[in-house]
Amino acid sequence: MLSARQKISVGDRNLEKQQTAVNVPIGDKAAARIAYLNRKQNGWFDNYGPGDDFYDTDDEGGKFDLRWDPTENLSATYSYDFSDVKAVSPTYQVLVPSPITSQFGIPVSEKPLNGLATQDPMQPATSDVSGNSLTVLWDLDAFTLKSITAYRELKYTEYTDLSSGAGTVGPILIPLNVTSTAGAELVGHDNILDQDQWSQEFQLLGDVGDNFEYVSGLYYFNESATQKSGSEFTVFFPQPPEINYFDIKNEAWAVYGQGTYTPAFNTDLGFTLGLRYTEDDRTASRFFQQGDVVVIDPSPDHSFQNVSTTVIVDYATFR
Repeated sequence: MLSARQKISVGDRNLEKQQTAVNVPIGDKAAARIAYLNRKQNGWFDNYGPGDDFYDTDDEGGKFDLRWDPTENLSATYSYDFSDVKAVSPTYQVLVPSPITSQFGIPVSEKPLNGLATQDPMQPATSDVSGNSLTVLWDLDAFTLKSITAYRELKYTEYTDLSSGAGTVGPILIPLNVTSTAGAELVGHDNILDQDQWSQEFQLLGDVGDNFEYVSGLYYFNESATQKSGSEFTVFFPQPPEINYFDIKNEAWAVYGQGTYTPAFNTDLGFTLGLRYTEDDRTASRFFQQGDVVVIDPSPDHSFQNVSTTVIVDYATFR
């Protein structure tokens, strides 16, 4: 049956939020559902410099589902979802004086301020995630075959400008103001993460008589990711920019089986026994550079194997 729902909300700090959902039948054998969410709100801490205000948020997400039943014994469900999250990082200010603030001439406020100014245009951190999955069920009377295929992507970018709020001198974090002449300021920090993964699972489900049901399967997982980060800062004199690069790859597979027996003399009682074998292969490497200093940390391949068991005795009156 065709149906739709819409919800709109407003609130403080220019909050705008809308939620939409639509169900659409497609003939006698298929149906689709679409859902969407969007939310925006201004930050509660002003940025008097260029760029966005601190704590500004702008989020959206959605999901699409399509169900198709070509026959009585066969069904397929495809799903797609995404989320796009944007949020501006916070900043810092000094409320309590200390020997460090006196030594470097760092301004101290007696009470929290309503805003600060950035030196460079403030940019939001963003997180973009999307996923696809396909589930197919084939009922063969004696047992059921199930296939689950999934693929996901993640991209995360982070930008932090602490020139209005923080610098680092050794292990000490010093809140700073852009007008300070102390000579210590963190101009900016960037962090970019890219990750993708896909998995495939096959299941065999069924029962034997009225007292025993089982599930067995094969599972495969593959993941790759890279992370790049860099920062530029000054501590009394300009420092060479720092660059970090990480590369990882993960691969795993498993085979498992589990069965539950319900005795005829008491159907509220259940005995479950399961067994799973898993193998993981992992690699990672790191590249670091600061000026003429270059460090390469290759990590050897690591493999892990595990056999796990499950033994459950349960009593459920609702079985």
